Amino acid sequence: AIDAFTKSVAVDVAVDGVLVNAIAVDKTRSYQVGHYELPAEYERHVPTWIPAGRYAEADDIAKIVEFLGTDQNSWVVGQTIVADGGTLAAGGWFRTPERWTNQPLLVQHFEDPATAPDRPPSLR
Repeated sequence: AIDAFTKSVAVDVAVDGVLVNAIAVDKTRSYQVGHYELPAEYERHVPTWIPAGRYAEADDIAKIVEFLGTDQNSWVVGQTIVADGGTLAAGGWFRTPERWTNQPLLVQHFEDPATAPDRPPSLR
């Protein structure tokens, strides 16, 4: 809905020099709401979950906002800029030490010796 609304408003007001765009933010640390405050043991999984290998910080998103709101942008109209560290581009695929997979938790049982004691009996 936001994507369609952005396009609709953008085409109506572009002739007046108003450039309307949206930013689809994901995988960004936000201290205001405590989002992505995961247990420390999860940190080793971040490179598996996010192709860029880390969560975004507020400054990463601010740079996109700055670009869209300055004279550097004179031709981007009605677009939704995806700022997600590559998760949409990966399409549900995740990086493991050995390969890309769409089943990272299952593959982890086979590739990560540290998880051996936690494997279900059928996978030992």
